[in-house]
Amino acid sequence: MGLSLLGCGGERKNDFYNVYNSYNVYNGYSMNKLNNKIIRLVGIAVITLLFGLAIVWAAMIWLWGENSAVLNSETQTTGSINLKQKQQGLTLEQKIGQLFIIGFDGAVITPQTEKMFNELKPGGVLLLKKNIQNAKQVKKLTTDLQALSMAYSGLPLFIAVDQEGGSVSRLDFLREKTAQFEIETTQEAYAIGLTRGKELKELGVNLNFAPLQDIAASGDFIFDRTFQKDALQTSKLAASLAMGQKEAGILSCFKHFPGYGGIAFNPEEKLATLTNKAPSVSQFQEATIKIKPEFVMVSNVVFEDIDSFLPFSFLENGVKQIKQAVGASPLIITDDLAQNSVLKRFSLEQIVGLPLMAGNDMLIFSGWKSPVAPAVLAAQEMVKSGQVAKDKVDKAVSRIIKQKEKMLE
Repeated sequence: MGLSLLGCGGERKNDFYNVYNSYNVYNGYSMNKLNNKIIRLVGIAVITLLFGLAIVWAAMIWLWGENSAVLNSETQTTGSINLKQKQQGLTLEQKIGQLFIIGFDGAVITPQTEKMFNELKPGGVLLLKKNIQNAKQVKKLTTDLQALSMAYSGLPLFIAVDQEGGSVSRLDFLREKTAQFEIETTQEAYAIGLTRGKELKELGVNLNFAPLQDIAASGDFIFDRTFQKDALQTSKLAASLAMGQKEAGILSCFKHFPGYGGIAFNPEEKLATLTNKAPSVSQFQEATIKIKPEFVMVSNVVFEDIDSFLPFSFLENGVKQIKQAVGASPLIITDDLAQNSVLKRFSLEQIVGLPLMAGNDMLIFSGWKSPVAPAVLAAQEMVKSGQVAKDKVDKAVSRIIKQKEKMLE
């Protein structure tokens, strides 16, 4: 009985453990199955979330691109509108002022200087020895000049200097004053242009009336200022020097088209007349293939095979020849018109009117042998009277403003 009871009890106990173990196995299986489902659901949720974020991110990039394109389009449109608005907003006196690079007296802005600038509204200035003392003074002067220009025109000034190197180095306290005839290689020319440009930039000068490309012989008045090389080598050295200046942020001016070669006397005092054929300009053509200068300066010389009376800078055909040689992009500027060479032969109205009629973009009037104000006022009267067409003024001003906008980039 006891045994059977014991046996019966043992079987029940075993049954209990079997049931218990079966329950645990089943429960573990269920838990594992549940856990796997949870893991799968979490995985699906994470994948869905990541996919949604990817869509949102792609949409944001697309919208940003669209907005950027619109913004860029608006900026470009605004830029062109601003250019047009700037020109349309200028008075006739302001437009005519933009055509002049002038000289003035003194090393500081005096009340008299300020009054003259506000009246004439020049587009540029030429710094001469009388304006220059030291680096600190020049930097202050150029800063004050730019502030004055922005006040009377809303446009920056071209602040120019003749820093050719050698005998013509207006800023004689600068370190880089290598004469052009001392330069032998294009690498040397570039390095000189770069160093010179950086020194000018530091002072607030933005335009250097250099390099010279005149082809001259020993005995010519201008010989010591030239490269003293043939046309091909002159073109290479001039282009490299201008590249250096450009890298430094300085505008360059190739001069003096077509040249002062063959003249033994000072052509600033007496108007030179050359009976032989006008000089070759291949050095200008070759140099502008390598780099487009911002300016090309025209010589005040009479070439009889072109015109027996008027200097090259006064001739429409002369300006056409320049554009054929160097292209349409450089601003064409006369050599100084306040010189005895032209003052002794022409009236003030002719001196400022004929170059404008010919198509020059800008005139230099330094005030050296004749005061500046009468020249600018004479130009105003010639435009108002119709002797100089307003559309010529507008075209020149448009080109000047475009160059000034590039200068600020």
